[in-house]
Amino acid sequence: MARQATQDSPNRIPLQNGHSGSEKPNTSRPSSFSQRVLKKARAVQTKFTNPWRELQRNRREKKETRKPPKKVAPFTLSHRGLLLLLVFEILIIIAITTIWVLTTKRNGFVDAPDTPTSFTGSQTLHEKFLWGLSLFWTFIPSLIVSLCGALFAATLQALQDCQPTIELSKPASHTVQETSKAKLSILLDYRRYWFPFTDSCHAFRNKHFIISACMVIKWLFVAIGPLASSIISVGNIPSSKSVQVTITKGLDDSTNGSWWSSTRPSFDSTSAILLNNASTLSWSTKIYSVNPFSTESDIAGNLTADTTTYSATLDCAPIDANFLLSVGNVTKDSSDTVYFNFVDRGCEIIASINGFDASYDGYVYSSTSYFNCPYEVNRARLILMTGIYDASSLYLFENFSITSCLPNFWRSRSRVSALWGANTLGDPGRIINIVPDISTVERWWPQFWQAWMVRIPQYQVSDPQNELVEDMFGFIAYSYAKTPNTAIDFVQAMNDTFSVLFATFATSTVYTPLAESISSTGTLSQPGNRLFVVFLPASMVTFVMALSFLATIWIAVYAYQHRLIIKEHVDLILGHAILLDGNDGVSTFIDTVKAGFERQARDAIAAAYAKKAQKFGTVSSLAVDLEVENAVKKGDLVRYVEDFENLKDWDCWVERNGRLRIRAPQLALSSP
Repeated sequence: MARQATQDSPNRIPLQNGHSGSEKPNTSRPSSFSQRVLKKARAVQTKFTNPWRELQRNRREKKETRKPPKKVAPFTLSHRGLLLLLVFEILIIIAITTIWVLTTKRNGFVDAPDTPTSFTGSQTLHEKFLWGLSLFWTFIPSLIVSLCGALFAATLQALQDCQPTIELSKPASHTVQETSKAKLSILLDYRRYWFPFTDSCHAFRNKHFIISACMVIKWLFVAIGPLASSIISVGNIPSSKSVQVTITKGLDDSTNGSWWSSTRPSFDSTSAILLNNASTLSWSTKIYSVNPFSTESDIAGNLTADTTTYSATLDCAPIDANFLLSVGNVTKDSSDTVYFNFVDRGCEIIASINGFDASYDGYVYSSTSYFNCPYEVNRARLILMTGIYDASSLYLFENFSITSCLPNFWRSRSRVSALWGANTLGDPGRIINIVPDISTVERWWPQFWQAWMVRIPQYQVSDPQNELVEDMFGFIAYSYAKTPNTAIDFVQAMNDTFSVLFATFATSTVYTPLAESISSTGTLSQPGNRLFVVFLPASMVTFVMALSFLATIWIAVYAYQHRLIIKEHVDLILGHAILLDGNDGVSTFIDTVKAGFERQARDAIAAAYAKKAQKFGTVSSLAVDLEVENAVKKGDLVRYVEDFENLKDWDCWVERNGRLRIRAPQLALSSP
């Protein structure tokens, strides 16, 4: 009714355009500009936000989707792990080889600072730091080699863990008749053989040669770890550089030179050097007088240059005094002057001793005499006569000796090394080494030689403890020959005394400034600490690293050949559970092991209870069963399997579908 009333409403007026009167015409105006812009902005927003929302939804779906983990080989057996080990080994070998070559070519491969002897002895923080720095070249090589050994041991451990799986998988690509044995697969355990080289022998018997070799190398790493700390050592090795050397003085042997100066200071120095082990003068040794040279550099070190060196020697021969007595060449006149007449190498000599009385009885006599000789028989002789005065003797002496010497003077060009710079403590020119050029050695007669040698016997000893009149040369030579713990005779004593006396006299007296200095090139060597490679430890470490490198390549090839099998390996107890779950033959093998162990335990326990029954009467079988059950729970089944070859020889293999199969050998089938 209501609907009808509505239809019949008088307000419903028909319109000319066909619309009913109840329908209002669309009187709304078109949208404004701001509304159109807002509408377009919302469309753009929807266009860009929808893909982002879609991406986020896809990510959430991927996270919610749980995929099984990808099977991968252990990192140490993967190509990345083996490449890391190979690079590590190569770098160590290259480093040792490089520093060894540098040590050989440069006498050390790098400079090292001076370090105090100990950390506690260091006074300053800087010294303590240097002492700690010295640990760098001992600790770092040992650490690097130890890390390499640890990485190699980890690789070996992974290979040992995968070896049972590799053994089980061998028949998968061949035939079932080539199955592995239980002792090489499910019972294989290299971890218990910890003693050095025992594990290697065990692996060798199993024909696992790669594991056997790597086990030996593993123990070699243990040995070279501490040895690596001795690869690098510190040595005091000089470094050299060329410098300009100047010679400003030369030996002046002219007659108007300074040779006439007193020789007594030279005698005093000679006595101190030979009798009291004093140091020689600067620019001289016990043999040579060195023409001094210098350089402008003040750097402390050893200065080496070519210069002229001078020396003097005596060619001495002993004269037999007893022979002179026997042939009548010793005479004495009324004034107790004793004459000795002899010929030494073509020169006739008459030597005499006089001026003695009974108060000199028991005193030592040592005197030197100079004699001119013809030019053709070497010009001169220096005679040393020694003995003990004995007033009761026919010729007033006992233990008498005569030594006749020919003087020789030499000069040559020599390479001389002397201290220079601050480390000489104000005394430059201390000779370190002299290497004469043999081809330049020549005999030489300085112009002052004869006048100088004539005066040598004239320098007398002034000693209140000795009333004899002795010359200084004879006193020094005699005292030097009689020095305790020496094995030199008067011939050697004369030669050494003359050499030191000339070197000291020439160095301190006869060098005068040159009119024009002489320049040449020399070498200044600075002593300093340098690091160098010790050959024996370095060669041993390099040898072991080379073995490790070859073994790593072997492992890489072996791992590549068994890459598919190694990826299937699952470590720890979870892997064992997956491998053993629901596989044929496993339960049979375990039951056989338990049954055999239980039978063995029951026999042992029953025997023990039988002895008790003899003493205490009958024993309950329930007690025996409980004892056997307890023994099975606590017993070591693995050890039991090891004791029975029959159980170790069960065939074991993994088929292509991943199922573990265990089959008893033919002999085991007939066993109870």
